[in-house]
Amino acid sequence: MQLKSRRTTKNSGGINGKVYYLFVLAAIAAFFTTGSIVFVNTRNLLKAHITEKLSLSEKAIADKINGFIEAKKGKVLDFCSDGIIKDGLTFYDPDSPDVQELVTQLNYHLRANKRVLDREIEDILILNLKGKVVFSSNDRYVGIDKSHKDYFLNLRRFFKDDTALKKLRRNPAFVLYVSDCYISDDWGVAAIAIANIITARETGLPLGILVNRYKAEMLTGFLKIEGNALGKTGKIYLLNKEKALL
Repeated sequence: MQLKSRRTTKNSGGINGKVYYLFVLAAIAAFFTTGSIVFVNTRNLLKAHITEKLSLSEKAIADKINGFIEAKKGKVLDFCSDGIIKDGLTFYDPDSPDVQELVTQLNYHLRANKRVLDREIEDILILNLKGKVVFSSNDRYVGIDKSHKDYFLNLRRFFKDDTALKKLRRNPAFVLYVSDCYISDDWGVAAIAIANIITARETGLPLGILVNRYKAEMLTGFLKIEGNALGKTGKIYLLNKEKALL
């Protein structure tokens, strides 16, 4: 009887030990399973939060840049309507003995009366119908050939397009050109150009092209404002379509 009792006790103790270890293993498995679920859910929530915040920041930056560009378009349209600039192009004759005086007067007008109206503007170029700079707020650019530049090529195609010119008379912004950010040959840094056709007072025919140029570094101010919202270590980079860092 004693031997049987011992065997019963031993078997009973073995079964309880297995149950205990199974319980412990189940608890550990449940812990890791729950932990994994919590980790995945938390990661997804953080990712969604960060993505939403980045999207909001991206939209805010885009809105500010678009607003900036729209304001600068207005400057170009205003400058193109200037009677002194129109007259300067109308009477410009490279063979005239008075041409240098005309250039000096127009350049001064651009510096003193136009460039001061826009604190971000870097310079103003006035091109003739062949793409040559005839007047500029910066004297050093007078005489430079810009006929290969996008802002000239994109507008030149309208010079003899009667339909486009009729629309241009009704809507001066019809052919207004805004460049992508590009690396300026003159400055060696990223730039933005906004240009439009200057038309004659009476006929509405093209006289030349006005180009307002800006350094793209001024856009950094928009990025800094939004970057603060991403934390002290947050960084935002502005790229052009070719993925070049601006």
